[in-house]
Amino acid sequence: MKQKLKRLLVVVASVEFLILACGCAHLSSWYHSTFSAQTQAEITAATQQLEASALSIAMSTVESVATGTSDAQLKNNFLQSAGDALRALEGTGITAGTHAVGDIISAALAKWLPNLPHWSGFSDKIGALMQQYAQAHPKDPNWVNHGLEAVANALNTKTATPVTSP
Repeated sequence: MKQKLKRLLVVVASVEFLILACGCAHLSSWYHSTFSAQTQAEITAATQQLEASALSIAMSTVESVATGTSDAQLKNNFLQSAGDALRALEGTGITAGTHAVGDIISAALAKWLPNLPHWSGFSDKIGALMQQYAQAHPKDPNWVNHGLEAVANALNTKTATPVTSP
């Protein structure tokens, strides 16, 4: 298990390095030259809804069971790392088809996150969310990549929800 985690961390670090090495300006120019303004607007609207849904899932399945401030921060750190795991799936073969996207994402998150019921629920719900998104946009794998990036970004940039004492 530790060996698999180390390999996954190496893959994530490599992907992040390549993204930084290529430069955001290059990716932005590719995006704007590849998609029409209308398609860009459609992608933006769809991914904004996807981000909101992912954060809602995180709140209802994971953050709601935090038992204190340190537990809330730990859960937030794991949610942020789940974003990294999703980002590592961008551009892989899973985005080419729509039939198993959700199962693959659920399985990848389940391997990445602690083996506890609330994390299993989170993994399954994020997988189902991405499955719905992929089925709604079956003709272009780039849409799935944008969806993965949107959910990853939402999880990476969120902050811990404060826990109030009873």
